[in-house]
Amino acid sequence: MAYKNNIPQATDLLSQSQDDILNNFAGIKTLVDINHVTFDAGDQGKHSFVQLPVQSPVPTTGAGEVGLYCQTSTLTGNPELVFSHESAGSTYEFTSAVKNEQGYAMLPSGIIFKWGSGTVNANTTATVNFATGAGVPTFTTVYNVQVTRQGTTGETGVLYYESYTTSSITVFNTADASKKFFYTVIGV
Repeated sequence: MAYKNNIPQATDLLSQSQDDILNNFAGIKTLVDINHVTFDAGDQGKHSFVQLPVQSPVPTTGAGEVGLYCQTSTLTGNPELVFSHESAGSTYEFTSAVKNEQGYAMLPSGIIFKWGSGTVNANTTATVNFATGAGVPTFTTVYNVQVTRQGTTGETGVLYYESYTTSSITVFNTADASKKFFYTVIGV
């Protein structure tokens, strides 16, 4: 039987409303038991699992509120977890990432990680652009740049970043042969 929200009425006799009241309590227990620890259990009142259906339209937050919800990502096309600041401010889709050789990920705080690779010829520089595209955030400030040479131990020469911008990195190679490198950049 379906939940009845107007039971009991002031004029109802208990003998007439008892089945409706019992059905309402059964409905409430069914609702609570979905993804929650059940009544009278040691961890009652806690979630056992959290499911977030895709929100459309995207919910907004008020003053003094933050939001955590699911929406379909424009980047991945999959349902992703989103953190929203108060009063519908900045949102951060933080479970999606471009996981290719050149990619990025973003934390709810707004910190952006970008990574990629490139090849630089002997005794010269090479400039590589960071991941870009629809939905891919761009840096306004870069905090840290790391460059790692791909190769084996005992190889000669040094790779280092010569310069960087909010959209690219320039790497210098002191070796006698071209070298592949990997980079990681952290910023906002």
